[in-house]
Amino acid sequence: MQTQNFPMRLSSLNKSVTIKTPKPLGLTANVYLHEIARKIPNYNTQINCDAAGIDKQEANIKVNTLGRWLFGVPGFDSHIRIVPQGGNVVLYYPEKSPELIEAFLHELKNTIEQSTKN
Repeated sequence: MQTQNFPMRLSSLNKSVTIKTPKPLGLTANVYLHEIARKIPNYNTQINCDAAGIDKQEANIKVNTLGRWLFGVPGFDSHIRIVPQGGNVVLYYPEKSPELIEAFLHELKNTIEQSTKN
């Protein structure tokens, strides 16, 4: 599979997906979704992106995976906003996101919603 080019920044979080969660999450929604997302193999899909974050020692952190681009790294903000709503979370993201993001979010939604059925 060829490495896909990703833009450094997309500003409008104008698309959303609603995910049914096993219980109301409140302030823990972001951490919960990120932990589940990290377990999905495509989280580590390599991408080409010129963006970088910066760690505490002022070393660059490459934004070179789908997960880093979507969830962010220190010094590079995420491309999502997670809003808890009762037993759901609404995940807002840029409408012009690369197709890999759409597929990943669909997989994330299915993974979480399947866990609510068990």
